[in-house]
Amino acid sequence: MNKRSQARLTGVIRLTDVPHSIGIPVFQAPRANCAFIPETDTRLKITRFTEFYNEAGYNMLQSPSGLPSNDSYSIGDSAPVPFWLNGQLRVIASDTEEFDLLKLGTMDDAGTKFFDHLVSLLMSARRGELSDRMERWSAEDHISSYADVYLQAPDKSKYWISRYRVALANSRKSASPKAPIFEQLRRVADTWFERFALKSDYGRMRIMLGQASDEIYTDREIKAYLFAFCLNQWANKSFAQLERACSKDKDFYSDFPNGLYYEMRYNVVPPSAPFKYVVPRDILSDFLAILSRSRETQDFSNAVRLARILFGKFDCPRSLDDFLRDTQQSIFAHYQNASELEQSLSPRRNMSEWLSAARLVVRFFDIMCDIDAVQYGDRRFAKEKPDLFAIDVEYIENLRRHIRRV
Repeated sequence: MNKRSQARLTGVIRLTDVPHSIGIPVFQAPRANCAFIPETDTRLKITRFTEFYNEAGYNMLQSPSGLPSNDSYSIGDSAPVPFWLNGQLRVIASDTEEFDLLKLGTMDDAGTKFFDHLVSLLMSARRGELSDRMERWSAEDHISSYADVYLQAPDKSKYWISRYRVALANSRKSASPKAPIFEQLRRVADTWFERFALKSDYGRMRIMLGQASDEIYTDREIKAYLFAFCLNQWANKSFAQLERACSKDKDFYSDFPNGLYYEMRYNVVPPSAPFKYVVPRDILSDFLAILSRSRETQDFSNAVRLARILFGKFDCPRSLDDFLRDTQQSIFAHYQNASELEQSLSPRRNMSEWLSAARLVVRFFDIMCDIDAVQYGDRRFAKEKPDLFAIDVEYIENLRRHIRRV
């Protein structure tokens, strides 16, 4: 043991010169040039011995009458409690039973009142009531430090959200996870969701919800809130905003690996959330309309991103197969015509015509790849180009390199 893990009770500090009062025990440790006073937990168990030099000049009594001789204490022991009754020093252990305390003799009214208070204090410590009181005081200090989070109306700014997250992180230093402060944090967060969820974006929603380890929301609740938000975005045709938000937040694909469409099919009952949201009537009809516009513009890049959101790594529903297959066949016919034209031209003799044809070949090939990614889950997140219609991918990549050089 080092010199601070065990010490001997050698004196007391008398804080006030009145007949009935509580003092502070003073210790000495082997080979130490200073005194020590004990720090305790809320159950009055010694947690450490702290150096004490009495710079403030307290009335420190060394080996006074009534002090037990050569009593040694270690970390984890119940701390000794020195007190005076009728001016006479007594020392008891903080875990002394109440009936033992009652053997201390006759007392006047003031002594009885003081004694009752001391008994109450020690019993409260033993029952853990001091711990509860300290936690409550700590929680009150914490709430005061984050009054803008706990006591004022929330707003949707990134600053407020960051303050909420900091308050949540620091709350663990002030209270246990089951303390009322966490219920208050939950109410604050629910108020934010009720007022701002549908005015916010996926990223801010994700930050506010945090992780289940925060012990504010469960995994099930986190997923339900996010799912409700995404469904509302889709129902209100906010496709671009949803696609943009989800593409920036990589957590989306781990939150919904099956995609929104299949998540909705698996969960017949709409998710419960503290905000009112709209459930899409027919997701596939909406997506088919998007595919039709993509066919008209010959640009399926946005459709691929939405397919990732809707279907995850699963193939799209079979009801879309015919449309996608017919569209891809049509694009392939354009590809063949452009490829035949490109191969019939010489870059040296007809640079302008060849370049236009080469760009069409690459463009039509990329469109077919996008359609393939819309249709098949294993192609949707793949980096390599698929094998389509026995097209030589190296031929396409050579064209890309030539085009970039021009």
